[in-house]
Amino acid sequence: SEKCVSGITADRERCYGYADRSLMVVTAITPHIGYDNAAKVAKKAIAENKSIRQVILEEKILPKEKLDEVLDLKKMTKGGRA
Repeated sequence: SEKCVSGITADRERCYGYADRSLMVVTAITPHIGYDNAAKVAKKAIAENKSIRQVILEEKILPKEKLDEVLDLKKMTKGGRA
C-alpha cells in the first residue's frame, strides 16, 4: 500500500464541488426556510440540474451572506455539537 498511495493528495476543488452540488445540503437549509420550501428547492435543483445554492440564490430565498454561513462545508463536516 505504501507504493500505491504515497504522494496521493485530494483534489480540494473537486471535493468541494461534489459536496456543494450534493442535495444533502438542503438539510442544513431546512431550519432557515422551512420544510416545504426546502422540498421545492430540492425538486427544482434536480429538475434543472442545479445546486441547492444556485436555486436559493436565483429565487432570492436567502441572502448570499446568510447562505454562505449556513452552507459552510467546513462547519458542517467538523463534527461536535452546535
